[in-house]
Amino acid sequence: MVIDHIGAVFFPDLFIFRIIGRLSLPIFAMRICDGYRYTKNFNSYLFRIFVIAVISQPLFYIALGYETMFETLNICFTLLLGLISIHIIEKLREMKIHILFFYLILTLMIISFFLIPVSYGAYGLLMILIVYYFRNDFTKFFISFSAVSFTFVPFMGNIIQFIPLFIFPILFSLEDNKFLNIDMKIIGFKYAHYLFYPLHLLLLLIIKNYV
Repeated sequence: MVIDHIGAVFFPDLFIFRIIGRLSLPIFAMRICDGYRYTKNFNSYLFRIFVIAVISQPLFYIALGYETMFETLNICFTLLLGLISIHIIEKLREMKIHILFFYLILTLMIISFFLIPVSYGAYGLLMILIVYYFRNDFTKFFISFSAVSFTFVPFMGNIIQFIPLFIFPILFSLEDNKFLNIDMKIIGFKYAHYLFYPLHLLLLLIIKNYV
């Protein structure tokens, strides 16, 4: 993610930075799904993601040079939408209202694609949902994600969005490896991994304007 943003801010013509950057969304998707599964307080978890999303947006807008503040919402808003989607779908499943699943997902796709300009749009939202529901079945996951990629990537106008197709097998194989579940509290600050996002944007902005 940091490499992607360094490329966007300082080296927009070097495509390699953006290619490396495509590796971040799959990791975010897997971590937000894990967060939902293991959090002891969903509302608190949701609130933390929301606060970081709001704090980061002005920095995201200025550092990456968007024309307006809300032209594109940062990735935390995408994760927030994915988190809410998973929670609602799980509640509907508990009530055995399966018929609403399709309409809910369709509505969320429309919202994320046309109404709320979150990063990666409906593509990012569906990636999160696919990871959540097919985490333990890589074959179904790969087929579903391939279908989503071939459907949405042409509209996104950038073939590098296909890169996660080749990265997910590695992430799945390393799922139980402890380095993917590093407890950030070892550095002495519980919320360091949340603050890293806005702080790295702030640092890039400072470098961009004053160095």
